[in-house]
Amino acid sequence: MMTFNELKEKWESMPVYGNGFLLIDRSHNVDINIGYEELNQKTLLIRNSGIILELPSSKC
Repeated sequence: MMTFNELKEKWESMPVYGNGFLLIDRSHNVDINIGYEELNQKTLLIRNSGIILELPSSKC
């Protein structure tokens, strides 16, 4: 499991390019990518090819 500080270090070590992403953990079941979207905004991209039958409410 990656800590917040490890994630922050990875983000700070990568160059700032719009639409550039880095897969941060190949061993995880879900693809977790960090990168920069347009206007150099930090972006966390999480992808999963599985099917979720029922998604509980976050009540937010």
